[in-house]
Amino acid sequence: MTKLDIMKIAQSAYVSIHKSGLPPDYIVAAPLTAKRMAAMRFAQAVTKQMSGTPAVIIECTLPKPGYLSWLLLRPLGIAFDSSQVRAGVRAKRQNVPPDETQIARAILHELGHIFATPELLARRQSLIVKDGKTFAPPGTPLEEERAWVWAMSVFGIAMGYYARRRRECAFYDDAMTLCV
Repeated sequence: MTKLDIMKIAQSAYVSIHKSGLPPDYIVAAPLTAKRMAAMRFAQAVTKQMSGTPAVIIECTLPKPGYLSWLLLRPLGIAFDSSQVRAGVRAKRQNVPPDETQIARAILHELGHIFATPELLARRQSLIVKDGKTFAPPGTPLEEERAWVWAMSVFGIAMGYYARRRRECAFYDDAMTLCV
């Protein structure tokens, strides 16, 4: 992936943040216990702006074990399995972010597939159908990288807005927890 690719993906993230209609620092300024809900609302606002229909976000068993999230194509949305946060990720590393933050990251990663990897959505021949839901095919390493660049761009832009608001207002709520 080139620097130009990264810049285009970051620009897409920036435009998505502003089209969502939510404050630019909405996700990172949310209290830790509300990170998942903030990411869900952001995903729904952005997809509604894009397609006219907000994304469906559900918790369910995913097509393959060991994954935290997966992109749904019918209905358009994001599926996640919160049991995988505790089962898989915690077993591999000791210093991991809280569960709510990991799920928020996963939601934004899947949203990144919608905006940064259109070729994944176009591969209709390898769709996965399970329990009446149609899941996107697994992404290639480059598609996964592009989705993560988009997700981390959203967080980076949001953190920049959050930091600027902190500097401009001495009474900004200190109870807000930044945890990306």
